[in-house]
Amino acid sequence: MAIFSAAEIVDMALEMERVGFKFYSALAENASNEETRTMFQWLAGEERVHEKEFEKLREGAGTYTLPESYPGEWQAYVQALIESLTILGDEEIHQIAKSANFVEALKIGVTLEKDTILFYEALKRYVPESQHKTVDEIIAQEQTHLRRLMGVLGELQK
Repeated sequence: MAIFSAAEIVDMALEMERVGFKFYSALAENASNEETRTMFQWLAGEERVHEKEFEKLREGAGTYTLPESYPGEWQAYVQALIESLTILGDEEIHQIAKSANFVEALKIGVTLEKDTILFYEALKRYVPESQHKTVDEIIAQEQTHLRRLMGVLGELQK
């Protein structure tokens, strides 16, 4: 049974990328040295790259119209889903950025990427089968980012 459209999943993915950008940007701003700052700036840039790629996917995902019982209901729904997936509201982002060291922050990033992949995998079965390819593209992008983060973390822990 289809509950979501691919377009809805892409909208969620776009919001997740925006949260990731805020997270890595805050870590870059609070970095203790230039090497760490550069790494987090790169990670924030990766979130922007994903966002642009997802915007292209969104253009090809078609349109959808959901009935709303009040204006903004859909946006509130998407935001609630995103918040249930991540602990990263603006306040939490700034707290982590101020207190986490580089390795801890990377581990948080890895956890968020893994959770995001699991989230999209779970939602995929509620999307019409004809639209699975779009969701698979989102998952593949997130897997690429996870592999990069794991590689950096692995190098640091040697």
